[in-house]
Amino acid sequence: VSTTAFANVSGMSFSASANTKYLVTINGAYQTAATTTGISLALDVPTGATIIGQNIVSTSATAIGGTEQIADATTTGASTGVRALNTNTPIQCFWIVSVGGTAGTIQLMQRSEIAASNTVLQATLTVMGYRTI
Repeated sequence: VSTTAFANVSGMSFSASANTKYLVTINGAYQTAATTTGISLALDVPTGATIIGQNIVSTSATAIGGTEQIADATTTGASTGVRALNTNTPIQCFWIVSVGGTAGTIQLMQRSEIAASNTVLQATLTVMGYRTI
């Protein structure tokens, strides 16, 4: 993705039941072509759902950064960069999604911190959604 607007991540969604809570976690890596380009991940959730989550990512050889999500398809920002270009940078995310009376799709979304600067999720990305009781 090379836009600052969130875009759907293909194949990373699931159907959510009404009146149900989910814990969604992501573990994996991403790459950028510039050390000054960061990433943000968010979930698009069904209408009426509440969400709280956080992305945790290495932003340099000695620092960890992150973003928060407390509204549908919106975050507090993006990480500020990576320690090395074209190198896997670990990313870990978690969300609690409380779906209200309207069922729908929970969709992973991604955006770049900087327009026209690409962020690439790596094929080793693992997304897990757990339904809570």
